Amino acid sequence: MTTLEEQATHLNDTQEAKSMGNTSDDSNKETRQSSQLLDIIGDILEQIVQNGASVPEICGLCARYHKSKGDLEECSKALRNQVQYLKDCLFCTNTTV
Repeated sequence: MTTLEEQATHLNDTQEAKSMGNTSDDSNKETRQSSQLLDIIGDILEQIVQNGASVPEICGLCARYHKSKGDLEECSKALRNQVQYLKDCLFCTNTTV
């Protein structure tokens, strides 16, 4: 037979475990939502690039997206594209002046 104090301690431990489990569930839900939003943003950026609107800013955003997903090869490609667009833009302004 357990005493009231032992039962109260066990009850507190159980409640703390449940609250910790809820916190873990909440953080998993937030992580899942963040990942889904990031995937949506990636799809939108991909559509923008496929439609030919690859301005340096969009290439920079693509690079940041790929970096956040851990795809460093695609990140470096996007950064190279960004630099190329900036070089082309600088070249165009220098030749028209």
